[in-house]
Amino acid sequence: MGLSVCDTPNLLVSKYVIPLVVMCQNWVQCSFPSDKLARHRTWIKVLDLLPPLAMGIQFHCSTIVQSISGPTLCWGGFSAPDWQIVIHSGLVAALFALLMPPVIALLHISCLAAVMGFLFVSEGTLAMGRFVGAY
Repeated sequence: MGLSVCDTPNLLVSKYVIPLVVMCQNWVQCSFPSDKLARHRTWIKVLDLLPPLAMGIQFHCSTIVQSISGPTLCWGGFSAPDWQIVIHSGLVAALFALLMPPVIALLHISCLAAVMGFLFVSEGTLAMGRFVGAY
């Protein structure tokens, strides 16, 4: 059975833990130590918490779905359209560029682009993460 059932642990992890992890990730990204926009960091951090809050509202139980590579995990049972993910990722890249020195920002943006590119090539979409483990 596993992820084919919407049990309490699945719901709790999908609806609360995953958005909380993303929220922490966003907070840390906006806390990069630099003088860039130092007076505005609190507001930037607060605004950057909105996407994970939306995840918590949209997400329910994670499920197994089919991708071009076979079974994959659909976090929270919700798949946003690729254009929405590209817009959000563009905003993340813009934050990197605004808050970090150029070389460090380029490194972060390159990693983001590599992860998104690999996900799109391996899954055929940006909305799913590859499920690794027994199916």
